[in-house]
Amino acid sequence: MGKKWPPRPIKDFRIASVQSMVDIEAKHRQAGFPEIEYEVIRRRFWQLLSFLTRQGYRPGQDEISEQDICLSTKLMNHDLNDEGYLFVQRFLDKWHDRLYKDKGPEAEWKFLEKWHGQLLAERLKA
Repeated sequence: MGKKWPPRPIKDFRIASVQSMVDIEAKHRQAGFPEIEYEVIRRRFWQLLSFLTRQGYRPGQDEISEQDICLSTKLMNHDLNDEGYLFVQRFLDKWHDRLYKDKGPEAEWKFLEKWHGQLLAERLKA
C-alpha cells in the first residue's frame, strides 16, 4: 500500500455512529448545505454495516436489517476483524464524503465494491 496507516488500537472505541452522522449533517445544514433526510443517513449506515458483514469483516455479527438501524446504532472497533478495520481505516472518510453525492442504494453499493477491489489489489501488491 502506498500510505502507511497507523496500527490498530487495542482499546475499543466508536468508529462511526448514526448519531454522529446526524450531528454532522445538522452542522452542515446550519452552514448552508442542503438537508439530507434521516432515511438517507440511516440507509447509508446500514449499507456500510451490511457490506462489512457480507465481506466477513464483522465476524460473529449477524446481518442487520435496515429497519434495525436507529440513532443509537454504532460501529465499534471490536465489531471488526483486522481486515475490516483496514477497510474502514482506508475508506470510511471517502464513504462519509459521499453523503452529499449519494445517488441511491445501487450506485453506492458500487462505490463500496470498487473500494473493496482497490484494497484487495493493494494487498496483493504488498
